Amino acid sequence: MRRLAVLLVALLSAAFPSASADPGVTADELLDLVGGQVSTHVVILVDTSASMATGGRYGYVTAAVEGFVAALGPADTASVIPFDEAAGTTCHASPGDPTLAGCVPHGPPTGSYTDIGRAIAAALSDAEAHPGSIVVLVSDGDHEPTDSSEYPAPPSATAPGWQGLRARAAALSDVTAYALPLAGSSGVNALDVVFPGARTLTASSPADLQTELATVTEPRRRAVTQQRLAADAHPTVTATWVGAPVNGESGHGTATLRLRSGATHVPLTVTLTRLRAAGHPIQADLPAPVTLAPGAAADVAIPLTWRPPAEEGLWRRTAGMSSTLTLSATVGTPWAGALRDLRIDVRPGLAPPEPLRLTWNRDLGWTGTARTVGVLLAIVLVAASTTAGRRSWRRRYPAPTGKVRARPLFGTEWSDPLPVGRLAAIRRRSAAGFPGTVVIRYRGVRDTPGGTREPVYVIHYTPPPTRDRRPAQDWSHCRPGASILVNGTLFTHENP
Repeated sequence: MRRLAVLLVALLSAAFPSASADPGVTADELLDLVGGQVSTHVVILVDTSASMATGGRYGYVTAAVEGFVAALGPADTASVIPFDEAAGTTCHASPGDPTLAGCVPHGPPTGSYTDIGRAIAAALSDAEAHPGSIVVLVSDGDHEPTDSSEYPAPPSATAPGWQGLRARAAALSDVTAYALPLAGSSGVNALDVVFPGARTLTASSPADLQTELATVTEPRRRAVTQQRLAADAHPTVTATWVGAPVNGESGHGTATLRLRSGATHVPLTVTLTRLRAAGHPIQADLPAPVTLAPGAAADVAIPLTWRPPAEEGLWRRTAGMSSTLTLSATVGTPWAGALRDLRIDVRPGLAPPEPLRLTWNRDLGWTGTARTVGVLLAIVLVAASTTAGRRSWRRRYPAPTGKVRARPLFGTEWSDPLPVGRLAAIRRRSAAGFPGTVVIRYRGVRDTPGGTREPVYVIHYTPPPTRDRRPAQDWSHCRPGASILVNGTLFTHENP
């Protein structure tokens, strides 16, 4: 209950002007504010006996009440009950009510007695209508009632009057009590009879008070915090793609991711860890972690870079690229340490977006550069030179054509055709029953008397060996369409 700490620190700081006004804030006190303030009702019992005039104490009380009014939260309420030998009229106020400061009687205090018992009885009547109340006794002395008081001194749990107060307080188990001393005595012994465990607030510094209140109010703060954070046990951040690059030619663009927190009270932090591209390579510059307030949404821009389709081309065509992006992320909360200290288990998660598919197509026409034009010209020149050279070569060195047949000089049966090929040796053994070995070679061209050029063939022929001798090889040149005699065998060239 951080609000309670702020209220009582305001009272303490006003009552003792030399004290520091900075109460400090701890992580668990911040968690107590999850979902709004816890409604608090504070009952202030103000001693108006004559001893309060000593040293200007009563003026401190007025300042304390004014400070208390300034510290009230929107859901808080307060009551002021002045008392001396009897309890005065209970004065109620709501936040921003300027009449609360007037609840403390003006003028110097004049009471002759200090009946804390009757003040506590009035406080119980008020607390019974406001569960969870806090009772604060502001006094400078002990319980000193009149002889006719039903709450005799010293306060005792065995006295009938005090027993009645104690029973009423026991029925209100969530009421806590504090004594704020203005002198050496504070009346805390009377409070302790009715509210066991009542404590004297340390008046030396508001920081000490803050530490004490954290211990006293911890169970209630923890219960309220756990109840309000029950809806955030497993909060989820939903991620969806809401924007993507539409032009792939530039090589860079931005994808927009929308993050929406499903938490009710806890802020969530989303850390993008990886953006994987399946298909055309795409690099992503992942942004810094994003913290979302409960229920809030934020759009996150993710810069993307890639290698665009080639712009140069030798013919008209369509160039394109396609890639599918898959996002990975982790979700945490900046309150993780405080939640861990309070043993509150909050496990946030991520509902990842569907994979984002990027597809770009581009019609490419003639976009040749000077380098491309130079390469094309070189190719054309090489092709033209090669063609001209081949034509010149064929004019000067005609390709061998036709075929060669063979028969014995006095025979009538010709052999199967023997093909003639450029620079090729053609060997035939016993072709068509013709014995021996034939080798036909192309020997280039020669000029004719008519001024043309014709191929020349060399025919080698070796008859088959006999029992008596091994014949030698013989050869002779043969012109196209001519016949020659080699080793007693007639060879005839036939043009195609």
